[in-house]
Amino acid sequence: RKGCLMEVYYTRKERLEQTIGKMIVAIDVSKGNGTIGFADDRGALLETKKSYTYTDSMIGYNILIDRVKKAMEKFQFSSVVFAMEPTGPYWKCLAYRLQQDGYLVCLVNQEFTQVATEMATGKPNKSDIEDLHGIAYMAASGVWYNCYIPESVYAEARVEWRALEDLTEEVTRNKNRLHDWLGIYLKGYEDVWKSADGVFGEHSLVLLKEAHFPDQIIELGVDGILALWKEAHLS
Repeated sequence: RKGCLMEVYYTRKERLEQTIGKMIVAIDVSKGNGTIGFADDRGALLETKKSYTYTDSMIGYNILIDRVKKAMEKFQFSSVVFAMEPTGPYWKCLAYRLQQDGYLVCLVNQEFTQVATEMATGKPNKSDIEDLHGIAYMAASGVWYNCYIPESVYAEARVEWRALEDLTEEVTRNKNRLHDWLGIYLKGYEDVWKSADGVFGEHSLVLLKEAHFPDQIIELGVDGILALWKEAHLS
């Protein structure tokens, strides 16, 4: 929905109602270009042996829309919906532009496209046209979900949230590596640290940065360890 700031969820019945009587434009998105095919509201391809390509550019988008309008006139449809797989990052610009122009964008799960293709065609074969048939079949069957691309602060919040998730995963991986390393080279080291932070506290990390093995810790001694902490401004 143009200008929508909140994600909209539809029931299966509502999804079916939104494609009734409309031409479905199935899009197989890839890097740099894509393939489109036209289907009716039952998911049957209107041209069973023909597909069209477009380039991932403003010129390509205008050509795509022009081709869609000509197909609507040819097959006598007054409205249209677009269906595609959210594959990688390549679909986002196209989906966003389509939504900005007021079109409904249906996203289908790529994990089920092959099954849907076999159901639609009755064949286990795989080709560009048959993939388009499967995408259109899923859209016509109401097996799709609404395309939600956040804007403004919502978009910024999603980017920051994903960055936080990536950072959290990286911290967890590094902690696991440190546990493994301590288990191999510093047996019993973790038992010394009983604070809430444990071996990941500032005191422990300052010490590990200077002394990696038991003999190095022994060589530092109590005075050397205290000196390290003092230098790091730790109480």
